[in-house]
This record gives sequence, structure tokens and C-alpha cells, in this order.
Amino acid sequence: LDQNGTLDFSEFLCLIYLWIQQGDLSHFFRLDANGAVVKKAFDVMARAMLAYDADGNRRLSASELDRFFGDHLPAAKSGPVYENALQTLYPNLRQSGKELKFPQFMFLLYFVMCDYPESTIAGKYKKTEDPASEAATAG
Repeated sequence: LDQNGTLDFSEFLCLIYLWIQQGDLSHFFRLDANGAVVKKAFDVMARAMLAYDADGNRRLSASELDRFFGDHLPAAKSGPVYENALQTLYPNLRQSGKELKFPQFMFLLYFVMCDYPESTIAGKYKKTEDPASEAATAG
């Protein structure tokens, strides 16, 4: 996004947000080098998510999300940032027993990072409506 030849975490999250919104990643893979970087980033984030998937269903419940954010983004978890994002995007997640798949997890992560202390994400793509919300499933 900043044309410096690298993909930092904030740019990766913006890329994920745009992917969810557009539903197509093909334009990110036009160059083999780009595809390798994006695939590696996806793999790392998927492994990070699945490490908190206690029941192995490839989805995260509210309690699993709480543990992830508490471990990796404690400033967001201990302050209002995480809970505000969770309530804005998925207001009934805790009560409904629904769980988030990878795209929704990444959307929540992007949304949290927009307001995270010292974040470099300006939030220019931030909307209060998750473009992938129909993919959240009952748990």
C-alpha cells in the first residue's frame, strides 16, 4: 500500500479486508513473488488462529477469541478496543454461541488494529458492517 516493496502487518490486514470485501484474491497473485508473500502471511495467520481453536472445528468462539486477543494484543483486550470491535461487528456472538471462521477473524483483527494503540492502520477501509458476516456459523 505504501509502495515500499514490502508487506507489513498493517498492509496485510488491509489486504485481507479488501479480499473479504471483494471476494477475489487473484489480483494479488499476478506476480509469483507476491503470491508467495501473501500465501506465507495467510499460513502464519491461519496457524495463529488455529492455535486457539480448542475444539478443532476451524472456528473461534468468543472465549477462544478472548484468549487470542489477551495473549497477542493485551492492550486491546484490557481496554475497550477489542470489546467495542466485537460488539460492533458481532453483537450477539457471546450469547448466540456462534463462532468466527478465518475471514471473520481477520476482519475482527483488522477492525481492532484500526483503533489499537500505536497502530499504523489509519482505518480508511473500516466499516461497521462485516462483508463476510454470513460466513459466521453456529457453534
